[in-house]
Amino acid sequence: MKKTLFIISMLLASQFLFAQVPSQPGIPTGDTSLCQGPNTSIYTTTGSSNASSYMWNVIPASAGTFTVNGTSGSITWLPGYFGTVKIIVIAANFFGQTTSDTLLVTINPLPQLPSAPTGPTVICQGSPQTDFVINGAAYATSYQWSLLPITAGTIAGTGATATVAWAANFIGTAKIFARGLNTCGYGNVSDTFYVNVSEVSAQFLLYADTNVLHHYYAVNLASGSTPMIYHWSWGDGTDTTAPYPSHTYAIAGYYNICLDVTTANGCIASYCDTFNIQKNGNSIISVDVIPQGTTAVTENKLSSIIVSPNPAQDFLFISNLGEKSHLRILDFTGKTLLLKDLNSLKAQIDISNLASGMYLVELSNTSGKTVRKFLKD
Repeated sequence: MKKTLFIISMLLASQFLFAQVPSQPGIPTGDTSLCQGPNTSIYTTTGSSNASSYMWNVIPASAGTFTVNGTSGSITWLPGYFGTVKIIVIAANFFGQTTSDTLLVTINPLPQLPSAPTGPTVICQGSPQTDFVINGAAYATSYQWSLLPITAGTIAGTGATATVAWAANFIGTAKIFARGLNTCGYGNVSDTFYVNVSEVSAQFLLYADTNVLHHYYAVNLASGSTPMIYHWSWGDGTDTTAPYPSHTYAIAGYYNICLDVTTANGCIASYCDTFNIQKNGNSIISVDVIPQGTTAVTENKLSSIIVSPNPAQDFLFISNLGEKSHLRILDFTGKTLLLKDLNSLKAQIDISNLASGMYLVELSNTSGKTVRKFLKD
């Protein structure tokens, strides 16, 4: 009899204990496909009978951190994590705990960091188009390219190759970089690639001397990395390779004068100007090329200045200055060799240290500026 009562009491106790363990909570519900980033998601469960508390877990724990609020849990995803995670909820009370079924969640990646662009590091001013390339970034479906400053030109392309159309007048340093793009958004920007757009111009300004009939000036405005190679074509079948040459035409007419230059880093430019070279009678037509910054249009007062002898040996004599003047002697590369203030109406200039060759003498005062050529024997 006692044995029977003991068995009955044990059965009743086990049924009482079993009834107090929480029932299995419902599988969590919420977003199952997310994008990588510092996002927050909320998951819920239908709950469990007899549960006094809930614990929310994400596996792996490196994916994020849960904040628990009963039958709902808020998880803050860590920015760098992507992949598949498991979410479970555990119902618990004094007598024990039960675990829900697992919810699988996919964290879709942002594009990874692309390589720095590659391409030519030096571009000549006025170059038409240039391609630049990156190594593809993982998880990117397309790319956004950027070119700075915006005055450098335009960049086009959504793949691993982009094409820059350079602005004709831009010189200086340009920056190129890219970042990947997919349905989740933009990835991080690549390292910057630097391009030096090197100056090159073959321009010149041609005009008639207002004081000397049938004489013309061409101001050499060419620019670029030095030393530069010059090639003047006079339009009459002759050419010259000096930077500041002189030329004489046999007959009057329209001549297509062209200058081609090549800079020290290999950049090439060309410029042509069609001009009506006029001639009356037996007058000689001459064109003198002068450096940039030299004003050859003179007042009548300056046209009376005499520079002699020409050719000269040790001394150059300047007369009929009219007022105090400033003298500058240049070689035909534009280099200044001598500067001198002239405080009298005539002057003797020592040129004995100059090597034999052609030079320019620039004279300026309040009346203007004039440039003459002389030959040093």
